[in-house]
Order: sequence, then structure tokens, then C-alpha cells
Amino acid sequence: MAQRENLNVSLCPLHTRQDLIESCAELIKITWPCSKPERLHRMAAEETSGLPCCLVLIEHREDAPDVVVGHVRLVTVTSPETPRSAYLEAICIHPSKRGLGLGYKMMKLAERYAYDNLGCKQMFLLCLATTLGFYERLSYQLYPVLKLETEGINLLSHSPKFATWYGNKPLKGWEFVYSDGPCASKEVMKRRAFGQLTLRKYLTDS
Repeated sequence: MAQRENLNVSLCPLHTRQDLIESCAELIKITWPCSKPERLHRMAAEETSGLPCCLVLIEHREDAPDVVVGHVRLVTVTSPETPRSAYLEAICIHPSKRGLGLGYKMMKLAERYAYDNLGCKQMFLLCLATTLGFYERLSYQLYPVLKLETEGINLLSHSPKFATWYGNKPLKGWEFVYSDGPCASKEVMKRRAFGQLTLRKYLTDS
């Protein structure tokens, strides 16, 4: 297994590295076999500034091409309206690179990108109770369930049936993905929320 100190990595928007779309798609397919990573081509072409955007953690190797070892997508949060916020989804690290601290590093870099480049002051995410400790180490705290609204989440989902949820709105031009409307009512979301936690973190310039 590679040693942590030998990894040369950086984070950048996927649209700036079109050559890495296939590598990113492969990672997402490994992580979620039923996903639709081919949508990355369109997403990378359209999401050229602001939110939403796909960010990729890249390993730079001396004797081989760069390769994607991590991915996270930032999505617009519409409620609460202020301060400006982003929702993180599709967070993953390549199986061969797990346990090296890259997940922590990618999250910190994503937060910095959101703060410096997108003007975000808050970050939200949904996690399983079993992963709460990891995000608590990153200073995320519990946020009331069903109080969050987003725009354009889960476009990498494998089916329109699962591509939306209560509180999420379709992006313009992607309405076909959400053709069936929200797939879950408030009551259903309450049941699904069992074992899942909505977390929030305030971002600063430090």
C-alpha cells in the first residue's frame, strides 16, 4: 500500500480536467455500481463556474498520467437561503487509496474551494450514523432533518426514481431526470432518515 507521505495530490473542478472524466467515471462506478457516471460528460461541460460542480482529487505520479483518486460534488442549497451554502454529495475515495487520510484531505480542500471560489459560508451533507465520527473530526454538527432544500442533487443516481428526494429541486435542463417529481413525501423521508444524519459546518477563512 502506498505511504501517505509519498502521495502528491491536488483538488480541482472536473471541468478543468476533461481528460480525467473517464477516470472519474470509473471511480464512481466502482463505488456505486448502479450509478450513471456517463452523466459526468454533460455535467463537466455545463458546470463551468459556480454551483453545482464536481471536484476531483488527483494523484500526480512521476512516471504515469494523473489519475482520479477521489470525487465530491457540490450542490446549491436553496434553504436556508443565507448564508450561502453548498451540499456535498457523491463523496468517495478509490478503494486502493483508503486509509491514507485522503478523505479528510479532500474534504478540507473542498471546503476551502467552496469558501474561496464560491463564496459559501456553510456546508451540508447527509451521512450514516456509522460515519458520524469522521465528520465530527472535521467539525460537522447535527442539523435538523427535513429542514434542508437543495437544487440538482443526485444526478449520478442510477434511476429517476432515486434521483430526487423531498426538498430537492431539478436543475434547469435536467428536468427529465426528475420527470416523476419528488420520490418521497415528508412521511417517507422521516422513515428513511432513521440511521441517517444531516450535518452542517460553518466555514471560515482560517
